[in-house]
Amino acid sequence: MIWVLAVLALLVVYAAILWIVVRFTLRPFRLPVYLSPGGMGLPQENVTIGETPGWWCPGDSNLVALQLHGYMMNRCELVPTAHWLHGRGIGSLLIDFPGHGEAPGETRFGWPEREVVLQCARWIHERQPGARILLIGSSMGSAASALAIAEEPSLFAGLVLDSAYTRMDLAMDGWWMVFGGRLVDLFMRPVRVLSRPVLGFRPKSVDVGDALASVPFPVLVMHGTADRLIPPFHAQKNLEALGERGIPAWFENRRHSEGRWMDPEQYFAELESYLARLSY
Repeated sequence: MIWVLAVLALLVVYAAILWIVVRFTLRPFRLPVYLSPGGMGLPQENVTIGETPGWWCPGDSNLVALQLHGYMMNRCELVPTAHWLHGRGIGSLLIDFPGHGEAPGETRFGWPEREVVLQCARWIHERQPGARILLIGSSMGSAASALAIAEEPSLFAGLVLDSAYTRMDLAMDGWWMVFGGRLVDLFMRPVRVLSRPVLGFRPKSVDVGDALASVPFPVLVMHGTADRLIPPFHAQKNLEALGERGIPAWFENRRHSEGRWMDPEQYFAELESYLARLSY
C-alpha cells in the first residue's frame, strides 16, 4: 500500500511540474525594451493599437514593413532591419505580441497572434491610405504573419519568413531537445497532451504550410542550416507549399534566426533582391 501511495505522490509531483512548465511557457521572461528606432536616429512615434504597444516609423515609400518578433523577444528585435529599410524610404511598424515586451496577456505561439497582425495591418491602412504592407517576421512572428495573410490576403503585398515553423506541434517537438537533450525531451513528452486544453486549440491544426498555399505573391523564406530549434525541414515544407512563389535563402551553419546578425551582408542582400520584386 505504501508503494502505491508513493507512486501516486510521484505522479502528482510530475503532473505539477509539467503544469508549471506549460504555464511558464505562456508567460515567458520578458526582455526589457533595450533598443528603439529613435535611438538609431529614425523618426519614432509611440503608438498603442488596441492593447498592442508599438513604434511607428514613417517613411517616404508606399511600402510599409510590419515587423514581428519571435518568442521571448520583443519589438526591439527587428529595429536594425527597420533602420536599414528606412534608408530606402520604407517605413515600419514594430509591435510587441501578447506576453512580450510591454504587451499584456499570454503568448499562444502564433495562432491568436495572427489577429494582432490583422489589427495592426488595418491600422497601417488607416494611418497611410494606399500603403502596401510587407510582413517581416522572425520565428513565431513569421508564423503569425503567414496565418494572417491566409485570412485576409488583400491587406498585404509581401512576406519574409525568417526561421518559421511549418506546423506548431512539430515546432514543439524540437524545443526540449535543444534546451535539455533527449532525457528532458522524454520527461516533457506529456506536455504535448497538456498543451491542447491550456492553449485552447490543437497545435497540430496550426499549419503554416496550409496557410502559405493561399498566399498570392512571392515569399522570401530564410532559414539557418544548423537550426536545431526549428530544423531546416520546416523551411523545406514551407517552400514546398509555396511552389514557384517560394524564394529560398539558406544561411550556412547558422542556428535559429542567426542569419540576420551573423551574416548581415547576406541577409540584407536577400532582402534587397526581394524588395526589387515588390517594385518599391
